[in-house]
Amino acid sequence: MMLRLFPTMTLAATVGALLWMQNNRPRMQTEDAGTDRGRERRNAGPEEMQNPPKDWDKVDQAGDESFPASDPPSY
Repeated sequence: MMLRLFPTMTLAATVGALLWMQNNRPRMQTEDAGTDRGRERRNAGPEEMQNPPKDWDKVDQAGDESFPASDPPSY
């Protein structure tokens, strides 16, 4: 009898634990909820910069668009 109940009890405990973890995990913050910590954002491109560089090519544009990503553009 106990061997028949073990898989059912294991499944019930697993489902209960997963539901508890789902309902009690920290909520992710949205952009509007303060993830920027008071910093202002700007659109990509030299026209949006306060002091734009004199030379601007597609590599500069790709790097500016990918910021703050950890990987630079591939070209």
